[in-house]
Amino acid sequence: MMHFVSALPNACPHHEFKGLRTNVQFECKTSPLTVVDGKIKVPTGPGLGVDIDPNYLQKHQPVKA
Repeated sequence: MMHFVSALPNACPHHEFKGLRTNVQFECKTSPLTVVDGKIKVPTGPGLGVDIDPNYLQKHQPVKA
């Protein structure tokens, strides 16, 4: 979603993450997201821009809607 919103010419402030203005309540040890002035830059790597750690995924239960 961050990539989509960043491409919109008229995007307004969004709350993608439950966070503080200085910290993101989101764990991604391989590709941390850094907050600067209450904003997060869109990751620039291939795909989603972050490296997914398969071991981290195995330790957590999926959420079913």
